[in-house]
Amino acid sequence: MSMFTSLTFTLLSSMSTYFLSMSMKHMSNKLYANINDFPINYTEKTPAYVAPREVYTSFYVRPDAKDHMNLNWTWLFPVDAGFNYLVRLHFCETMLKVTKPGQRMFSIIIGNQIARAETDVVLLSGGPLIPMYLDFKTFLALNTSKIGERASLRLDLCPNQYSYDAILNGIEIFKLNDSRGNLAGQKLNPTNPTNPIMLGHVSVIIIIAVCSAIGLATFFIVAILLVKRKNRKNSSVVTFKVLLKQYTYAELKKITKSFSHTLGKGGFGTVYRGKLSNGFKVAVKVMKDLKGTGEDFVNEVASMSQTSHVNIVSLLGFCYEGSKRAIVYEFLKNGSLDQFISRANSSTQDVATLYKITLGISRGLEYLHYGCKTRIVHFDIKPQNILLDGNLCPKVSDFGLAKICEKRESIVSLIDTRGTIGYIAPEVFSRTYGGVSHKSDVYSYGMMVLEMVGAKNKEIVETAASNTSLVYFPEWIYKELENGEQTWRFGDEITIEEKEIVKKMILVGLWCIQPCPLDRPPMNKVVVMLDGSLDALEVPPNPSMHISRGFIAECSSPSDGGEITRAVDSANT
Repeated sequence: MSMFTSLTFTLLSSMSTYFLSMSMKHMSNKLYANINDFPINYTEKTPAYVAPREVYTSFYVRPDAKDHMNLNWTWLFPVDAGFNYLVRLHFCETMLKVTKPGQRMFSIIIGNQIARAETDVVLLSGGPLIPMYLDFKTFLALNTSKIGERASLRLDLCPNQYSYDAILNGIEIFKLNDSRGNLAGQKLNPTNPTNPIMLGHVSVIIIIAVCSAIGLATFFIVAILLVKRKNRKNSSVVTFKVLLKQYTYAELKKITKSFSHTLGKGGFGTVYRGKLSNGFKVAVKVMKDLKGTGEDFVNEVASMSQTSHVNIVSLLGFCYEGSKRAIVYEFLKNGSLDQFISRANSSTQDVATLYKITLGISRGLEYLHYGCKTRIVHFDIKPQNILLDGNLCPKVSDFGLAKICEKRESIVSLIDTRGTIGYIAPEVFSRTYGGVSHKSDVYSYGMMVLEMVGAKNKEIVETAASNTSLVYFPEWIYKELENGEQTWRFGDEITIEEKEIVKKMILVGLWCIQPCPLDRPPMNKVVVMLDGSLDALEVPPNPSMHISRGFIAECSSPSDGGEITRAVDSANT
């Protein structure tokens, strides 16, 4: 039986203390909205006593609907470390324009772990003006805070790129007693303000309650995956503690209807289409029967469980049952980028669409390199590993070759060659080109961008040149650029503005594939280059000529410093 020793309702009237979103500078009190004129349609699942009506009838909004692109709503709540917490989030769709499923979708991230991807309030509640809530259980480890300071429970809402902004009407945080029945935390410095607080763009009532954990259902399982990894002389145990659902192999067979619908096959396994009991479509990647450590599986789960970004595929769960190992992630309607750019005469393959896809991928890689707690180097960026959702929003997938390293480490230690021929950076093959680092992903990205722009001619060029020394596709692109021809994929009817966008994509791609890692921009500067003006970019050296001049011998280990050319630096101003 659950017991509540304390239940406190606090109306929050300021968002400045807990709200951390980058877009906060755009907010003002005038943007506060109240919809008391609309009825709130309570249901049996969410009766009126669950939360006061004012929770669902007032909220904050961004001044520009486009402001939410790739920006999360972020809050930090001061709590005691070393305890489990039940987080209850309240939602009610009150925007008149949002009446159908799919119009507003966002991911919920708690403590830097994806708790629920593709959250659709209208779909889950049954319609607009119908309140609902979701419960999540999370643990805040003791080492997340310094002694004498309060720990913070982090909540992020990440809106899908091509839908309406994320919403949140209320939050309840329940502190659960530990195994000894203890509810006391450390002796902490007082940090609670006396004035009520308004969180984010919503009118939030925060209920901080103390209750026992007995009888409380959880929507997600904190799973501990133990994988033995053997070295030459010793063995170690790698522990992953992730907020994920762990599936049995029997459950996966049910989800995929006995693996009847194949989406694709790769070097590490087969991907099947599936559907959860709530109707949510998923992709299930079943690894090949593995013996021993299954390092590819460990890499993928470890890497994806640390990510939460609109341009990264969301990991929803996994299976680890003997030699049966699988990964469950969100299903992307439009398949891979490789399939997309190979479709002949597609009406969606306009300049603007390809540019948005290019920019989205760069933001996803920027997040992997700079936005995660530890840097993730993918090592297999190619069109086949970029998936597109129903709105053609790109998402980086397939982390089987990924390497996790500290951000301060500029060089990555590799004992094997990783990647796909045609996209592998030269330093991965030979260290004479420089050290292997996150700049290796930059090279793969550049090759992919050039292929996106000139895909129709890539096969023709390489086939025609098969008996010559000019098989290098970027060499052909560079010569065409010098001759002022950069519209092969799009015909002669594109506008001047579209031609400039195509040229910018080509220039960025050529900078990214410079043989010397030091000459390549890091991904955060690639985003700036793509988002900036064409005038800020200079034409890079011809990649193949760059090698023939003997420049590689002068290269040292790559860094994030300002040594990557004046053109790249100018794009950052």
